[in-house]
Amino acid sequence: MKNNIKLEVDLDKKTDIDILQDNLIQSELIETNNNQEKNIVLLVNKIAVDHDLRIKTQTVKLINNLNYQEILPSKIIFINDAVLLTVKGSEIESTLKFLHQNNVEIGVSKESISLYLNEEELTEVGVKLTEHQINSSLLSADLVITY
Repeated sequence: MKNNIKLEVDLDKKTDIDILQDNLIQSELIETNNNQEKNIVLLVNKIAVDHDLRIKTQTVKLINNLNYQEILPSKIIFINDAVLLTVKGSEIESTLKFLHQNNVEIGVSKESISLYLNEEELTEVGVKLTEHQINSSLLSADLVITY
């Protein structure tokens, strides 16, 4: 039986949300005031735990669902093994292109790229970010959502 999580977030305050329960990521609708643009950063941290790919499947669904959202993040940052989702031909490549066309910055950790893949494999929409750039993005965000 799945547990439902209800989150209400005050976007006027800096807030950090980590939505992870029973090793599966739960998606939530965050209501906000559309009149004021917020700096929302989506941090995609990992896609597998002990070779269990259920997290990857759920993360792919959540990211692909962003095509249908009224409110988009300002930036999506991929770190650790989640950088594997940013390769050409991945399950989210078309969504990343859509988001990029809608002014969502797609950032990929340089350090993680060196650990998990070759730079030539990245989609053309991903920008390589240093650890300093990632930290600056997270610290300056109004809201950070972690997958």
